[in-house]
Amino acid sequence: MAGDVVVLPPLREELDLFAGPCAFDGSPTWSLYDPANQHYYRIGIIECEILSHWNLGAVKAIAEHINQISHFSVTEDDVMAVYQFLFSHNLFQIQGYEATQFLLKQAQAAKQHWFTWLIHHYLFFKIPVLRPDSFLKRSYPYIAWIYQPSVVFLLTMLLMINLYVLIDRWEMFTATFLHFFSFQGFVYYAFALTFAKLLHELGHAYTAHRYGCRVSSMGVAFLVMFPVLYTDTSDAWKLTSRT
Repeated sequence: MAGDVVVLPPLREELDLFAGPCAFDGSPTWSLYDPANQHYYRIGIIECEILSHWNLGAVKAIAEHINQISHFSVTEDDVMAVYQFLFSHNLFQIQGYEATQFLLKQAQAAKQHWFTWLIHHYLFFKIPVLRPDSFLKRSYPYIAWIYQPSVVFLLTMLLMINLYVLIDRWEMFTATFLHFFSFQGFVYYAFALTFAKLLHELGHAYTAHRYGCRVSSMGVAFLVMFPVLYTDTSDAWKLTSRT
């Protein structure tokens, strides 16, 4: 392979690379963030080493330099694989006529038939309603106590008590099911479900804020036209621990 004749284009300057959590096998990972498209890409140690020496500008030079200074082996094919990944996700600075033609072809290929578009957006689409970051910053000090271990213990005890009462009065509990088949019962059920789901999504939002992640939006997502609440916690990719 004539890797030394492959001139590598520069990476886009706004890309961000930061440490990620350990993989399941214990190896370190990194997250590559594209702010223009708000996409995160998880990469391993070899890919990170290749990116950190991208300024060498040639496939062969990168592979040889990493092999000289590190304890693991990198081939020219490894460098080319990273190149193909970056190229396919538009992470390079590209200019000129050929670059423009490539972007035009890519945009043309991404166009969907109207029927395909309709099916996709019928199955799933989101409507952002709130940008809650400022609200989370103001209100978090008032609910931070929820994350104390004593609260977890208290909730666990309440759960055990409720399970005991439920088992003790099982016949009375099952007799109330018929109530949900009435209009009033359906209204109560819908209200309880909506309230529980709202608390659930706020839990996502506050926990993300607690660990320094930006919550870009909260709103309603439609799954086959069925509405559910959602919270955008994409910034959780920035966390360096899975626990």
